[in-house]
Amino acid sequence: MKKILTFSILIFLLVPFISYADVIDYSRYNPHHQYPYQKKYHQFLNLHKEEVVHYLSNYLKEPEAKLNNLLKQQDNQVNSLVNGAAISKLTNQPINKILQDKMNQVSFRELKIKYNVTPRQFHKEMKNLQYNITKEIQVTNEVE
Repeated sequence: MKKILTFSILIFLLVPFISYADVIDYSRYNPHHQYPYQKKYHQFLNLHKEEVVHYLSNYLKEPEAKLNNLLKQQDNQVNSLVNGAAISKLTNQPINKILQDKMNQVSFRELKIKYNVTPRQFHKEMKNLQYNITKEIQVTNEVE
């Protein structure tokens, strides 16, 4: 009796997954789609490129002209510059080396593995960096 009951419960639980498995269209799911808050943050960064570059130049102690050149090489993707700055700060590597690797089709995940940066370190540094960038931009907008 127990075997029949357990078997019937398993079938009851597994049938919906099995029957609807062919209905899901996996071509619609793209791993590069972003969450809405990420889109808003990227739009925010693109709106305030000059302020972000100014903050990153102070953060990395690099000249702004060099960061502007790196930004042009990255096709004006400010988020790549910010991610590269976080990895650069954690590893004490020059940012141009990290972004050069990124331009050679190496993902930031692979870069973190290459430079021995744990996800927790990177997450903490990125949160700190994002908070300080938004705070700096809000302060400069209030002054104007």
